[in-house]
Formats: sequence, C-alpha cells, structure tokens
Amino acid sequence: MFERNPELKLVCVEADAGWAPHFAYRMDHGYKRHRFWMKVPDMAKLPSEYFHQNVYLTFQDDWVAFRMTDMINPRRLLWPTTSRTATPPGPGAATAPHPDAASQRPGEAWILRDNTAELYGIPVAM
Repeated sequence: MFERNPELKLVCVEADAGWAPHFAYRMDHGYKRHRFWMKVPDMAKLPSEYFHQNVYLTFQDDWVAFRMTDMINPRRLLWPTTSRTATPPGPGAATAPHPDAASQRPGEAWILRDNTAELYGIPVAM
C-alpha cells in the first residue's frame, strides 16, 4: 500500500506506541522468512521502513514509548492534547506531558508539537 502510495499517511489514534518496535520487527521477520512461499512480491524497502515512514502513533500514558524512541521513528510520535475517552486523574492531566517526556529533551518538541504541525500543515510560531 505505501509502496504504491508513498505520500499516504496513517494515524493510529489511542492505541499507544510501545508495541510498535516489536510489530515492526515481526513484519520484517515475516517478510524475510515467508515471502517466497506466500508469493509476496519483492518490495523496495522492508515493511518496517514503510511503517516508520508513513505511520503516525498517538500515545498518552505509555512510558514504554518514551523509552523506545531509538527503536521507533520519533518524528512519527504524536502527543494528544485532548482525549474524550480517557478520564484524566486530575485537572490538566489530559494536556500535561507524561513525566518521562522530560527525559527526551531533544525529541520532546517533535513529539509534543512539531510532528503534529508537520503532519497536518499547521504553522508553528517560534
């Protein structure tokens, strides 16, 4: 799908992101090991490369995602500013970054603001 439509973007909302590194690994494993008997045509890139390039993931209460940013494309992680389904534990909790966000200073602005702005074409005032 992404090979034929490289500009296509998929946003996975309210499913967190800590699962993504293992999922990407399993896609590559399946492709490398089983593509011949499953008659899957050769692809220009590994499935994980398409995933890391085209799939955006929102997450909120997922400390694993922050700890695995070296295994996920941090430019595809999005911080939700509101959540209709989650019940925040206190005032402002739905918009407050996860405590682990502070440990990711170089990519924090990407995750908290810039990635969403770039995806949706929203100008960001500096």
